Amino acid sequence: MSHSDLPSFQCYHRLGGSNSDVKEAWQDVQFYPHTHASLDPVFAVTGTSRNTAVYRCVRNEDREASIELIRWFGDQSQSDRSDIPNPALNSVEWTHTNDGDPLLMVAGANPAINILNVSTGNLVMTLAGHGKLVTELVISPTDHTILASASYDRSIRLWTLDPACEGQRTVAILAGDGGHKFDIIALVSMSRAYTLEANTSQGWHRKGRYLLSGGMDTMVNLWMIPEDEKLKKNLGSDNPIMMAYPHFSSTDIHHDYVDCVKFYNDLIISRAAKENTILLWKIDNFSSNDSPPASPPLPHSPIVQSRTPVRVPVTPLSGTRSAWGGKFQRLLQFEYPQTDPFYMRFGLLHELGMHPVLAAGNTKSKIFFWDLQVLEEAGLGENVPGAGKKKKRDNNRAPTSCGLAVTMAGKKMARESSHTSESSAASDPSNPAHSETSKASVSSKGDDLGATTGIGDHFKSIVPHKTETIPNVSFAIRGMAWSRNGEWLVACGDYGMVAVMDRWGHRRPPSSI
Repeated sequence: MSHSDLPSFQCYHRLGGSNSDVKEAWQDVQFYPHTHASLDPVFAVTGTSRNTAVYRCVRNEDREASIELIRWFGDQSQSDRSDIPNPALNSVEWTHTNDGDPLLMVAGANPAINILNVSTGNLVMTLAGHGKLVTELVISPTDHTILASASYDRSIRLWTLDPACEGQRTVAILAGDGGHKFDIIALVSMSRAYTLEANTSQGWHRKGRYLLSGGMDTMVNLWMIPEDEKLKKNLGSDNPIMMAYPHFSSTDIHHDYVDCVKFYNDLIISRAAKENTILLWKIDNFSSNDSPPASPPLPHSPIVQSRTPVRVPVTPLSGTRSAWGGKFQRLLQFEYPQTDPFYMRFGLLHELGMHPVLAAGNTKSKIFFWDLQVLEEAGLGENVPGAGKKKKRDNNRAPTSCGLAVTMAGKKMARESSHTSESSAASDPSNPAHSETSKASVSSKGDDLGATTGIGDHFKSIVPHKTETIPNVSFAIRGMAWSRNGEWLVACGDYGMVAVMDRWGHRRPPSSI
């Protein structure tokens, strides 16, 4: 048992029962980030059925993994708009009240965002302002009352959930000439362990100053968020802060819909539809430890004031502009087959004292795992000292890229129901789950090492270190989430499927921090 162990399939739950013919998909899943380490982790799923379910990960008397339903929210859309015949949900996020009650935020085809109290089961707030479908919700890592949302209306909005601001909830709007030219479908996601004050981030850089977005225009933007003092000064104002220009913008990284982006410290992990890869890259000269640039770069303009003839390109020579100078660098590329559709989100475990692990599912019930600690030890390229040399591994050693974190213990969630979900056991002999471990990931041969590290070729795809196949049902995996303790991984997707994986059983390897 070690931190290098990767999850194995345990059970699945299907909406309506294991023999159901339900076609609706669970589109998003998120664990509640404030559950104390001694308590069973809790997660929520939402989807096209317009329902939201809250489950607890549990073990039976034989220590077999399962999930237990503790809260069910029916259709909260309350929409009478004729242009939204089926106001499906596609994004869920967690925060909490000032007294510790867990809150769920859900959004989708109906532009309104609903805030639900999990303890009471009540709808406590609705945020209205977007003009089209809301695609993603992410809470600030430094303030549990600041929410960011992305929409098909090509804007990102920052909202305040502060009870004192009952009037205007919109704090800032990120949109304009320098922003997205088409629908936004992704906001960056980062491990909750590396926040400065509260472990609540599902969409910001850990320091709360930067927000990444991706869209159908193939663009990735990095926005600098106003300082807390400026945001707080504007709370409740009828004139929200308007931001038209991001500090970094590029259409050169991906060539199709960018539907998932995450910070990995100051590095970025992203993917786009039809590319069948996941990229790890960095912005040239960007460091969150430095003071941010004073102003963002302006887009290319063909207008020139000159007394002499000049040649002006019709389009910019580069699709990248950056306030830090330079462009970006590709570092690694992960092999991610059978993932042509958009709106498929990967999951990143990035917690103190644990190996960082990237997990991603495809359209054929397969989940791929990459241990980023292995890649770190091998080196991220030819310019890294010792790259290509096999290092002696300490499977319990924490990653050297870890930062400090403050652990926030949340309020224990009440057991609203003792109903255990109908599940399919992983040990079912009629159709067992299939697990594959890359031979290259455990081989000592130098040629094999390159297959799982990508050393020396940033365009060579790194094969997964492990692949798990969910049995019995072939479905597209739309979202996945890790529990804070790194023990559980939950994947959701088409046909109302929720698949549960775990590692270590009920035990955990020791942390070196």
